[in-house]
Amino acid sequence: MPSIDDIVSVAEAMESSPILVDRDRCVAVRNRNASCRRCVESCPCEAVAVGNNEVKVDPRACSACGACATVCPTNALVPLRPADEALLAASRQAMEANEGRVVIACARISSRHEADPERYAELPCLARVDESVLMKLAAAGAQAVTLVDGTCSTCRYRDTDAGINVTCGAFMQLTQAMGASVPIQRASAFPDDLRIDQAEGRFGTSRRDFFAETARSAKRLVSTAAKATVEKELGLAKAEELIGKRLRVGDSGALPQFQIERHADVINAMDALGQPTLPEVTARVFGRVRIDVDTCNGCGMCAVFCPTGALKRDERRKPYTNPEYLQFWASECVACGLCADVCWKKCLTVEAVIPTDELFSFDPVTFRLSAAAQQPQAFGKLNL
Repeated sequence: MPSIDDIVSVAEAMESSPILVDRDRCVAVRNRNASCRRCVESCPCEAVAVGNNEVKVDPRACSACGACATVCPTNALVPLRPADEALLAASRQAMEANEGRVVIACARISSRHEADPERYAELPCLARVDESVLMKLAAAGAQAVTLVDGTCSTCRYRDTDAGINVTCGAFMQLTQAMGASVPIQRASAFPDDLRIDQAEGRFGTSRRDFFAETARSAKRLVSTAAKATVEKELGLAKAEELIGKRLRVGDSGALPQFQIERHADVINAMDALGQPTLPEVTARVFGRVRIDVDTCNGCGMCAVFCPTGALKRDERRKPYTNPEYLQFWASECVACGLCADVCWKKCLTVEAVIPTDELFSFDPVTFRLSAAAQQPQAFGKLNL
């Protein structure tokens, strides 16, 4: 007969979170001095906790709104309901059905069954929509985007409303910077041409898909529960690896770095839209580093902790020695702010306005540091 511990282990294994946590990407895990708490601030359910080099999501409290994943600059929080690929596929299907117009609706208004489900993509909450999905739709030929909510002001998760507006504003900034016109609007009712008057056949395909997905989920849960029980009995479960082993400085003198897929998707979508027509762009997905080279002592901690490699040290010098210069790639910066947080001289800032030519440049901005020169100055593209 299984013990209480066995039952708890199985229950924990069966517990399915709408958010996958890739903790080593979180800047607060990489360095406890990180100030970023965007996930915590955006969550309407207090389901996200960050502290002591850990980030956790309570699946029992989580509403699956996706707001935390949308604002996370490093993709440390990955949405699963739906995943990005499923959301994009459903949105493209709706775009084709509506001849170029993308319609995305929250589950609250979708539950009223007022519109043809084949002509819009459904989400638990519109806070799940992020810039990368919208930009890929624009690059695929979207002519307009409509986000339909169930009247956010009366929703229990209405605290996500402001974040949805930020996403819409960022999308407009990004498309306009590339000379594209893809209007985006919010509405609390479906467009008239999507509405249906007859209930007959309204649920056919969607309901079958629902039950099919439920069956697949049940099968996965049983498999996961069985695996957890076997591992416990045989002692095969892996021991928790300490953070010092997971995140250790490599031969380059930096912690492990990652490519942020969503960030790359935005850059690629912008490039697909054409050539930049505006000199600057302001969007939360990008950042621009500025360094006061007269104050910087060349410790290089900004480059050590940078999660994307947007900041790199002087490769001619050995790790753990002060570099003569730092290089910055705007296309890799996700504006997480960790570089500024770890700078003990407070000589580094991250700005929100980025020249569009820097985003698409193959040449980094190079800073010559005071550790290597009597009269420090920046050279390269940036004039300080």
